[in-house]
Amino acid sequence: TMITANPLESAPPAPVRGRLIVEVGKEVGKVVELRDGQLVIGRNREADLMLLDIQVSRRHAELVVDTNGVLLRDLGSGNGTQVNGEDVQETRLVHGDRVQVGDHVLRFEEEGTIAKTLAPVTRTRKGGVPAPASGVPAAPVPGIVAARRARRRGGDPKKKKLVIAAAAVVAVLLVAVVAKVALGPAKPAKPAGPPPAVVAKKLFDEGMVHFRAGEYADALAQFEAAVAADSLNDDYKRYLEAAKREVAATEALESGRKLLAAGDYKAARQQFARVDAQSLRYEEAQKAVEEANVAEATASVNEAKRILGELPEAETLKTTSEVEGALTRLEPAEAALHHALEVVPDFQLAKDGLDQATELRDGYQQRIDDLRRFAQMSAKERARMRQRELAAAIRRELRKGQQPFDAGDFHGAKQAFEAIAQSSQYKQARSSAKKALAALKKFVPAYKRGMQLAKARDFSNAAAQLQVAARAAKQISPGGAKYNEVVKTLTNMLFMQGRVAFNANNYVGAYKAWSKAAAFDPNHKPVADGLADLEKKAETLYLEGYTQKSLNPQGAIQKWKLVLAMTPPGSDVHNKAQRQLAKMGQ
Repeated sequence: TMITANPLESAPPAPVRGRLIVEVGKEVGKVVELRDGQLVIGRNREADLMLLDIQVSRRHAELVVDTNGVLLRDLGSGNGTQVNGEDVQETRLVHGDRVQVGDHVLRFEEEGTIAKTLAPVTRTRKGGVPAPASGVPAAPVPGIVAARRARRRGGDPKKKKLVIAAAAVVAVLLVAVVAKVALGPAKPAKPAGPPPAVVAKKLFDEGMVHFRAGEYADALAQFEAAVAADSLNDDYKRYLEAAKREVAATEALESGRKLLAAGDYKAARQQFARVDAQSLRYEEAQKAVEEANVAEATASVNEAKRILGELPEAETLKTTSEVEGALTRLEPAEAALHHALEVVPDFQLAKDGLDQATELRDGYQQRIDDLRRFAQMSAKERARMRQRELAAAIRRELRKGQQPFDAGDFHGAKQAFEAIAQSSQYKQARSSAKKALAALKKFVPAYKRGMQLAKARDFSNAAAQLQVAARAAKQISPGGAKYNEVVKTLTNMLFMQGRVAFNANNYVGAYKAWSKAAAFDPNHKPVADGLADLEKKAETLYLEGYTQKSLNPQGAIQKWKLVLAMTPPGSDVHNKAQRQLAKMGQ
């Protein structure tokens, strides 16, 4: 592409002072003729030389062309202007200069460079005599006639030199033309890039973006390039080492988690331990170690539970050899549980499993002792022992329904009791299961309603519902967790009911509530204190009746009857009031 003056203009165009040839960039091949005046280079459409390059400013640089040559001036561009790889603000171009503007490289060629080289030079003769005008011979100068004659004989040596020089130039040009044809078009020179420090800073900044985003592998690549560009910058080196740590930590964590998922806990912990203490992911690695420990301990506990679940109850074993075989099978379970506690000290699941294993071992040892004694027993003693074993077997059967009941799983308890009632080999177990099912049917609605009323602080009605639930729970699982829960809540409700009655001087109502509470929980201290307060009040009432028995015998009788109703039979004040009433014929 050639940019020239408009051929329609009437004024003759200004002489061409030089050319700019685009060697590198999207506009490669474009040629700009430089004439007197100003020429703006930029990305703006109004620029004289428009370059479609985002690295080029809208008004990037300008060229001032005059008889003195071509002056290049940067117009405050964002990325600067370089000439032959060096940043410039203002400079005069010479033939062959390469100007870099953004990603474009432009070569400057001065007009008539070759013509100036070949043009003859006008010289002044010695003595100041000017050269003769064209076609007019000059007057001979004294002293040089001999020289003229010599030139006629052997030729002018100066002219010979000029001819030889011209021939040399022509030869050089011919060689250049031949070389260009042979080698093809010349490749554009590679533009000089920005300074290494600038490149390194850009790479480092890009690496920091990746580093902050946790993209450590990408950050590592950028930091390595930054250090390669500027090996003297300590910050770049520090972050390079940090990125290496994070890449290694990431690889160790990923590898460890794969091993953990595969159940190779030891190898997983070794991978997690590779994470450097200075790594940003060190705490994550420590937590991963804890996860691996818990996973290994849990796996050991699960294996132990599997073994324990397959072991028979001690009472079902008939010979000592069977018991000894069960003890041998118990050992791996105990070893697994001890290992779990070594990996995670105070691991509650392992402790619970070890308690179960210990209980089972004790039962086996006791069974061996029982079998040895059984061999020496009389028939009557053997019968009693079998009866005890039968009772223990029935209890074990019923526990299958009692356990879900105590855990609050009433539906599970119902299913278990139904299974026992239908298929247990023990008649007594089947009968007890049927009774438990009937009690469960009463328990569930009374329990739910009673707990609702207790939350609403309706003490009297809550106590009534919970009494029904407590009696049913005692039949289902006497002394179990659910029974104890109901009794505790019931006792509190009865105590509050009695306190309300006592404050209202309803001593009989207070005595009834507190005596019921004491029957369910004799160790309930507030109830015991309430009954003690009632006894003191009864003493006061007894003395009041005794004082007025002569003047108001009917009032005394009423007070003594109240004493009988608010105190337990057999108490001292109860007996005294009973004797006074007997004397009064009551």
